[in-house]
Amino acid sequence: MQLVSKRYVNAWQSLHPKATRQEAATFNPRFGVDPGAIDHIFSDKKLTPVASEILFRSVGADSVWASDHFGVMAKLRSSGR
Repeated sequence: MQLVSKRYVNAWQSLHPKATRQEAATFNPRFGVDPGAIDHIFSDKKLTPVASEILFRSVGADSVWASDHFGVMAKLRSSGR
């Protein structure tokens, strides 16, 4: 990840720099051992993250999980370069 991070911006991490490991986790612990954040949205540094969330952290009304991973969403803005 260090090589990718040198060239690209991790959208969620850039907007939540003080997040705990649990807050940053994207693997659903119901399905196994927590490896931490395994899903990411990286963007070129010409784009600026303006919003980012981790989605699907709870079971649906039908008692079915969306996935063994939580979703990651990011809204990016062009820096105009």
